[in-house]
Amino acid sequence: MSYYYLYLIKFEDDRFYIGSRKSKVPAKKDVKYWGSPGKINQHLWEMKKEKYILFESTDISLQDLRKKEYKMIQEGWEKFGKDKCVNKSLGGLDSITEETMREIGRQNGLRTLNNKTGVFSQTKEQLREIGLQQVISKTGFHSASREQRQEWARMSKGGQKSYEMGVGVHGMSFDQKSKIGKTNYVEGKGIGGMTKEELQRASAKGNKVAKERGTGIYSISTEDRIKTATKTYHSGKGIGGACSKQLSEWGKRGGIHNAKRFSVKSPTGEIYVGRHLSNFCEQNFDSKDSAVRYLGEVINGKRESYKGWTRVLITE
Repeated sequence: MSYYYLYLIKFEDDRFYIGSRKSKVPAKKDVKYWGSPGKINQHLWEMKKEKYILFESTDISLQDLRKKEYKMIQEGWEKFGKDKCVNKSLGGLDSITEETMREIGRQNGLRTLNNKTGVFSQTKEQLREIGLQQVISKTGFHSASREQRQEWARMSKGGQKSYEMGVGVHGMSFDQKSKIGKTNYVEGKGIGGMTKEELQRASAKGNKVAKERGTGIYSISTEDRIKTATKTYHSGKGIGGACSKQLSEWGKRGGIHNAKRFSVKSPTGEIYVGRHLSNFCEQNFDSKDSAVRYLGEVINGKRESYKGWTRVLITE
């Protein structure tokens, strides 16, 4: 269940701020939330302050909640004066409906696409390379810490309102984000469109950054990691809950999936295309070890043939 409420923050200098919030808990329990101040008003939030709940409901639309917010701001201007109210305007994104905001974004995106400007002026490969270079060199968006990036999002008017209202990515569950990620992978977007070498580079860089910052697995000591792994294994979770047959099957799947692709022609003219040369040789030759060695040389172009088997160039 979601809780929607309006709040007022009163500062020690008698100024006040009115905002709206979508929360997973009732307003009275949402004690850690004190609004998302912009860069200009950041100093106010360092003062002594009190928070009051003006309205709360579990059965109201975001648009109606915003209308109530704007009405209360106007009443605050009239009763206490605009100089006392931190909310200086009802215009901009605050006065636009969600449907209008989406339509404006769609129109701007189509215009950029049709004119081939901005991000659409570059190829997929160029964009991917730019992104990888920024990750590696810690430039652009990737030069900031996670906390800084979150703060930037909140400082922008759209990002601040999305965060407060729990809409957009802030309103999605873990499962919803996971589903989008899987869809992007299938469609070749994001990491789904990266080559194995690019993924390895990005992974190595991410691992290095995590180690330097002490985040992720590096946020706990080696002893704690060993304890956690041991506890997981003995509790029958993860690989600790798999029998030797399952582990063997998982290993074969990984080997087949990641093994280099090859193509060969048999002495009778049949063409075989597959992965995992070791398994192939075990099924088709009496001496597996010799076949792996010499047929491997055929595949790599170092030998013309082996027992009548020849190399065939792979065509996509």
